[in-house]
Amino acid sequence: MLLMMATGTQSRAGDECFSIAADHDSIRRERIETVISDTRHGHVSFDTLVNRVYECEYTGETDPVSHRRRVANALYYVHLPRLDELGAIDYDPIEGNVSVLSEQ
Repeated sequence: MLLMMATGTQSRAGDECFSIAADHDSIRRERIETVISDTRHGHVSFDTLVNRVYECEYTGETDPVSHRRRVANALYYVHLPRLDELGAIDYDPIEGNVSVLSEQ
């Protein structure tokens, strides 16, 4: 096992990587909420949501099928459950429906 001492430079680099990842997650979650809010009834199917987020993000630099799969996995396993937990959306993974919760 290789042990490394964290230097100030390594720590800043780690913080920067974490910040970039957090920013990406935040941007993706904003896209999710925008897509759902822009629908007429405030709800959307999982597949439609994946397609809309994919269309916003795909730059042509990677394999489109792989990129769409990564978007779908990230939404299914990370972003939608987290937004549901926070009370921002209602996510039903069994039915494949995502809805904006109404203001109370």
